[in-house]
Amino acid sequence: MKKQASKNRKKSTTPDLATLYPDLTAEGWEYRGCGERPQVEELADFYAELGLETKLMPVRKEAIPPDCLGCSKGRGDVRRYRMLFTRENASGAPPLPPA
Repeated sequence: MKKQASKNRKKSTTPDLATLYPDLTAEGWEYRGCGERPQVEELADFYAELGLETKLMPVRKEAIPPDCLGCSKGRGDVRRYRMLFTRENASGAPPLPPA
């Protein structure tokens, strides 16, 4: 039965972010996800606490997979969403201790 269910699931068609954001990829940035503010900003803070550099970018319509149920399906203005990228801290500094 499980085999049948997995065959019926659509495969995600996430666009190639390296093509859409070649500069970010060349600089070592990795895509971590997309979300609505302020939740994605909280996630960025979490990654920063782990010692990673973070970058939030506006969502580009061509980066939204067709099977996305969020911003691409009329759940709101795309400008409310941000794409989160991270990379190793370029300075090599360890993460700051929690306050």
